[in-house]
Amino acid sequence: MKLTLVFLLFLLFSSGSMKLMDSDIDIFDEESVQAVLRRVTTALAGLEQKVSILEKENEDKGANLKTWEKQKNDEISLLTEKMKEQELMLVEVKAQKTNLTALINKQKQQSITEGKKVAFSASLLAQGFGTIGPYYDNRVTNLVFRHVITNIGDAYNPQTGGFTAPLKGAYHFELHACNKDGSGPAVMLVKNGFQVISVWGPKASFISASNGATLLLNARDVVYVRLYEEYSIFDNEDHLSTFSGHLLFPM
Repeated sequence: MKLTLVFLLFLLFSSGSMKLMDSDIDIFDEESVQAVLRRVTTALAGLEQKVSILEKENEDKGANLKTWEKQKNDEISLLTEKMKEQELMLVEVKAQKTNLTALINKQKQQSITEGKKVAFSASLLAQGFGTIGPYYDNRVTNLVFRHVITNIGDAYNPQTGGFTAPLKGAYHFELHACNKDGSGPAVMLVKNGFQVISVWGPKASFISASNGATLLLNARDVVYVRLYEEYSIFDNEDHLSTFSGHLLFPM
């Protein structure tokens, strides 16, 4: 800045000298010198004012820059804190999701396990005592075991006498038949309309006979019991004639 002022002073002085030379004035009087000095002083004052203005503008710009930098730093800090909070929330959400998935899997496993619990046992008469049969004219009668002793899984229907497999698996069934009138007990185990095994007893009073079989059933296969033509079956409060079954294992 000092070099600039000296340069300007030199220019003003040179300008004044040129004018004096052009006017063929060889001697500077005091008034001319004073005029030159006044012009220089005025020029310097103007330059100083401009310099002050520029310095003030620079200071303002510097202050604004510092303010802007502080605002940006504050914004960055705020965003960083928010990111940390969101990361913590994400971790918590993932943990909750993991716990929820584990709970759902546990419930599914419990449902599957409960679905595998299948067992039933029922006797022929709901109450009292009595004989069913004999029937003739090639009449094979479906038996309904109405007194339910056990029906885990509700796969046995005491209204129809049929057991409906809830899932594919190996099932074991037992038949116990009693006869009182001397005709002998004779019943068969039927799967989807086809005979599987039979129970036969000699023609004598109070004769019981039994049989059992393990069957591979698909879901919704139906198993029930039929009474042979010309034979009868007896039951009383002692539940002498029964139909039972249970799931051994799923397939």
